[in-house]
Amino acid sequence: MRTLAEHHQQARAGQAKKAAVALEDQLVKESADYPTLVDVTGGFELYVSGHGTGGCMAALCALYLHRKWESRIDFPTFTLKMYNFGSPKIGNKAFVDYYNQTMLGYSYRVQNLLDRATHEPWGYVPFPYNLTVFLPGVDYVRRGNEYFTVYEHIGKSLALPGVGMPSLEFNVQEIFKPLMSLPFAHDAAGYKAMLQDANNRQTTLQASGRQIVAKMTEQRDQLVLQFQNMGR
Repeated sequence: MRTLAEHHQQARAGQAKKAAVALEDQLVKESADYPTLVDVTGGFELYVSGHGTGGCMAALCALYLHRKWESRIDFPTFTLKMYNFGSPKIGNKAFVDYYNQTMLGYSYRVQNLLDRATHEPWGYVPFPYNLTVFLPGVDYVRRGNEYFTVYEHIGKSLALPGVGMPSLEFNVQEIFKPLMSLPFAHDAAGYKAMLQDANNRQTTLQASGRQIVAKMTEQRDQLVLQFQNMGR
């Protein structure tokens, strides 16, 4: 039986074949391979994460677990959160609305706005069906045996501009190199670098803000002291 990692690799290789095993059976196998090491009778938190197509799998897995565990009266109290990175669009509007309603407040998607993979699938709809699919209440249109729909993202978006310093060397003058910034790569290392860069920028801005506030407070105290001396 294939592992989840092998199914993920199969999807990345473009082998879009129907899975030979149900998700529930796969989770049972994975659970047997990795037994629980802590007591969860008092409640627990579980974080599901994935990158790229693995982000889609993480969302589907989190939704499945939420539905399965929520229906069990004897199940411990749980908090299930999903974080994915660089995930493509996962489903049509009907599915996305259901997912967002079920996982409201517990699903987050980190997206590089310059990452092409996060805008796929493009959902090309030929004319004149492209005029119909965007009408209110229309989820898809059909032409014979062909179905056309528009895919959407799930969860709350945490979008970043995703531009950093390039690792490539350009034969340009040093003064122009800061202008040659390139998007971070789509891979996991690229998203990690993007988040670290965003954190560094935020830390720098916070430090600058604290310095400005401290300077303004110092100037205010000096003015107050001057007015007090003038009144004596």
